[in-house]
Amino acid sequence: DAGTPVAGRSANDLSIKLDRKTSVEGAYPIVLVSFHVVCATYDKQETADLVKAFENYVVSDAGQKAAADSAKSAPLSKSLADKAAKAIASIKVKA
Repeated sequence: DAGTPVAGRSANDLSIKLDRKTSVEGAYPIVLVSFHVVCATYDKQETADLVKAFENYVVSDAGQKAAADSAKSAPLSKSLADKAAKAIASIKVKA
């Protein structure tokens, strides 16, 4: 959460600029970063639904627990999980 959003990106792009020299209290300079790149629009409803279901699982409590158990990672903060959920909800099907 100490990362700064990368300027010039779309509203649902959650890219951040890492500051490895941060002085933010409680921040740890080593990070485990994973990212998902998905389309904002899909040709078929079925594809959009599958992508949204998977991405919603990833940011869910169950998905975060699975990631923590597997990679020993910290869970997403509520703030970041909420932003991700908003981005996932914005996925559409071409009209």
